[in-house]
Amino acid sequence: FIVEKYGLTGNKWMTFGGSYPGMLAAWARLKYPDLIHGAISSSAPVQAIENFQGYNDVVGASLANPLVGGSHQCTYEVANAFQAFGDALASGSGRQQLARQLNLCGQTPIEDIHNQAQLLQNLFNVFPVQSNDPACTDPACNIA
Repeated sequence: FIVEKYGLTGNKWMTFGGSYPGMLAAWARLKYPDLIHGAISSSAPVQAIENFQGYNDVVGASLANPLVGGSHQCTYEVANAFQAFGDALASGSGRQQLARQLNLCGQTPIEDIHNQAQLLQNLFNVFPVQSNDPACTDPACNIA
């Protein structure tokens, strides 16, 4: 698009990114070496791992770190909350109760495993772990 719009033929392109965007920068270079001359990829987990415990450990340490507004109580409360959601999603009666508590339209959306995963991802995004700011006033910033 940019090459055609601005007549930028013959230029060398670089991709940049940190964390997940860093993964994309590196993978784009691998996939399109004819288009992308180089990639700068910082803190990028370029080897996909299911249930990445190393990342979970870093998140837990961040939630517990008082220098960024965390505490051990915060880590404990977040872990318990996700455990409670996991337990509820594991049973039909738990899913029905969640559907009522979350005021879902009908009972079937929460039965879909993809919707369950999206729900947990959306809940995870409430906690500003990678941008933890001690000055944050959002309710999820300083649980304890």
